[in-house]
Amino acid sequence: MPSLCVYVPLGPKVGEVFEYLVGRGLLRPEQVLSGLPHPSGANAERISYFLGRKDKTALSIKTNAETLDAARTQLAQKVRQLRAAD
Repeated sequence: MPSLCVYVPLGPKVGEVFEYLVGRGLLRPEQVLSGLPHPSGANAERISYFLGRKDKTALSIKTNAETLDAARTQLAQKVRQLRAAD
């Protein structure tokens, strides 16, 4: 299989742009690894939880654990698929 260019959008807004490109047929879904929180200081809690460094019970009400869990699961699945195709 030829090499595949993979994009890792950081944050939901950038992810939306890449999903738009997928929807237009300009990129393939397996090329876009969405779901990572934006690496700004304002997202420190989300990043800590996403990386497993902070427990769900310790999160503030501003952090949606279910959204982060779903993103992490989807991202891990895509990475497994890319490894299998390699």
